[in-house]
Amino acid sequence: MGKSIVKDEERRPSLSALVVYLLPCILGLGFARTAQAALSPATIMQSRNGFSDLSMSFRIIAMIVILAVLFAYGKQLQKRQVNGFMLINLFACMASLAGLFLAEVLGGPAPLCEAIYIVGIVASVYTLFYWFRRLRDCNPATVIVALCSARIVYEAATALMALADHTPLYLVGIAFLLLELGCIHWSRRQRPQDAPSAPLSSDNYFTIDGRIQDMRLLLFAILSCFLLSTAYDLIKSFPSGTAIDLLPLTRWGVAALAIGLLVIGVLTAFKGKSFTKVVCVFVGLFIGGAAAILLFAFSDSLQGGALLVTACNSLKDTLKWYIIVAFMSLGKRDPYIYAALAWLVFQSPVLVDTIMWNIAAAVEPGALGSEITGTLVTLLLVLAACGFIIGLSSVLTAQHQEEPTQPSGFIRSLIGEERPVSMGQLREEATAEEVRKMGRTFLLSEREVEVATLYVLGHTQSSIAEELCVSKTTVHTHIRHIYEKTEMHSRQDLLDYLKIYGS
Repeated sequence: MGKSIVKDEERRPSLSALVVYLLPCILGLGFARTAQAALSPATIMQSRNGFSDLSMSFRIIAMIVILAVLFAYGKQLQKRQVNGFMLINLFACMASLAGLFLAEVLGGPAPLCEAIYIVGIVASVYTLFYWFRRLRDCNPATVIVALCSARIVYEAATALMALADHTPLYLVGIAFLLLELGCIHWSRRQRPQDAPSAPLSSDNYFTIDGRIQDMRLLLFAILSCFLLSTAYDLIKSFPSGTAIDLLPLTRWGVAALAIGLLVIGVLTAFKGKSFTKVVCVFVGLFIGGAAAILLFAFSDSLQGGALLVTACNSLKDTLKWYIIVAFMSLGKRDPYIYAALAWLVFQSPVLVDTIMWNIAAAVEPGALGSEITGTLVTLLLVLAACGFIIGLSSVLTAQHQEEPTQPSGFIRSLIGEERPVSMGQLREEATAEEVRKMGRTFLLSEREVEVATLYVLGHTQSSIAEELCVSKTTVHTHIRHIYEKTEMHSRQDLLDYLKIYGS
């Protein structure tokens, strides 16, 4: 059997080599997020985005419409469709930035600016999804490195943008989109065989020793993040429900603290289980939120609390990105569907908090604006999220020694799987899942994962070519690339790897 399995199980890829290989995705995602921020330049110097109720409603409606179209289509988008959809969204975002710039210069009506902004923000969300889609087949540690690095690019860029006037930032956003277009072409020219070796481990997004199902834990994580986001959105608008204007020194402090936290994320990406790191981030965010509230309550200035909560919010948004990538990687429906579903859940806290502030203002003006009431509401939400995490940890501990059960009907429907009707189908599903995990470990492409699955199930190269509607030469090339990237040399080596490192 190939030496790759038996030698140094703790082998780690060179972090610098990995970052260089991921650079197109890192820069592309960072530029996409920066261009999204340029759609609303004023919010760069505020503790939160000041979306209007109309804007938020139309954004959600537009996302639901696109989601419905993808559901109705019923199949995964092909590479050409994905690339075309990305270009449509990128140019729509670019047109929106140009339209907002002209409206700012010429004094366009507010409803028109609002409509242009909605188109741009929805398009920008799907440009982010494109980069998430490219990362979804990587292993969790690689995803953490890419997302944290991209967020560092965004934080550094927006800190510099904070020095400029608002109007030119629309043009800066267009420049970042042009750079993102270059990153798209750069990433397409990369050869999969040039990817650095990934660590040999069976670590996955939301499992502990492969004993508990990813999807169930992922749904728990999404709900936890929803509760945490609700608390953070209240904290960011403390004490009156409006965004806090950041002083220049505070804005640079936000960037410095956020970048420091993200650098720690990059340096610790390959240490420990991914789920353990997610729990640690949750706990850190609880502590950061509580500390921010204390700063708001006992300080004469709002700047200290705004600095801490805005920096921690950057880490929370990176956690959301990670959860979206994990969600995209676990189902058989098109990844954009899972990304849009997660995005809708993560947007809900903004609506919940808006409704709470409006009700409070109608019943008793300033009810949630007082320091005491605002502190209590936020602490209750933070404690609710913290209690949920503690309860989840108890469930995981209790079930750690149990045999894994089959996914429920709801989860199977969500991920696009029908219940197997025979032991043969169960075996094929289990093998396919193990090969997908191996693909994330060794950075195999989507097609290589498909070929490897059929290959380890015993198909000949001719039958694989017939199944995938490609030539036998193409299949042979894919298998050669699989051997090169995994450092294995035969079908039996692959089977032995799955036996040793599979769940």
